[in-house]
Amino acid sequence: MKRFVLIIAAMAIMGTSYAQLGQVGKSVAKGLRGLGNGRQAIKNAENNIKRQIPIAPMLPVSPIQDTCLNRLMREHETTMRKHEELMSMLAQPMPVLSIPQPIFSDTSKAYVDHVLNRFLSYARIESQSVYVEDPDSFPMTEGQMQIARYIYDELKGICKGTKVEIKKSPDFCIYVKVPSNIKKKVLSLLYMAHMDVTPEANGKGIDPQVHYDYRGGDINLGHGIVLSPDRPEDRHLKDLIGKTIITSDGSTLLGADCKTGCAIFWLHKSNKW
Repeated sequence: MKRFVLIIAAMAIMGTSYAQLGQVGKSVAKGLRGLGNGRQAIKNAENNIKRQIPIAPMLPVSPIQDTCLNRLMREHETTMRKHEELMSMLAQPMPVLSIPQPIFSDTSKAYVDHVLNRFLSYARIESQSVYVEDPDSFPMTEGQMQIARYIYDELKGICKGTKVEIKKSPDFCIYVKVPSNIKKKVLSLLYMAHMDVTPEANGKGIDPQVHYDYRGGDINLGHGIVLSPDRPEDRHLKDLIGKTIITSDGSTLLGADCKTGCAIFWLHKSNKW
């Protein structure tokens, strides 16, 4: 969508030289708004452009403007072609996916303990980010680097002997590429989770508390913090009867956003990797 916005903005800027380009921009915008309706909307946008561009008055155009317009139109055509390809692929019947088997069954105690312990190990790492006024500055705290190294080393161990590619960037982002186990060309899936936690609350000395088999009622975290299903903000507790609940001790945040995402990514492993 960024490319579409640039196209429309550039046409509006050059409207002083091409009186009709404002109308072309509107036609393109109208067509783009209808992309969600499918292939016909794309065709309509292309036809509108073809009908209106030739009738633009032949006013003097600088070489720079002419080159810019040609480049934008080529980019627009490329984008439309990619949309056609994507829609064609989506129109095909989806193949039966070979889903990797989980390491543990989802009802076993080993599965629950595995997820729980992994999350707790992540939560205890003080990986708060920091706010800065400079929009071009991206500081990295020691805690952020620590959790990135920890997860990177863990994944290297989990995926040892497989074809999974794991990379850690200089900015401590971790990229993991799992090869397809399907012979036919299909869409790729992207999973993403951040490893840092917000600086908006205390994140030093996080001590996760595990409340097994919640039976209802208030949960006293300590430090004057009480969770109660009778309060609007805690009413979801009524849906967690019999579940395991993890909280902080009331003096810090927990960091479940988004370390829970990091914890569940690698519960599936395939011999075909």
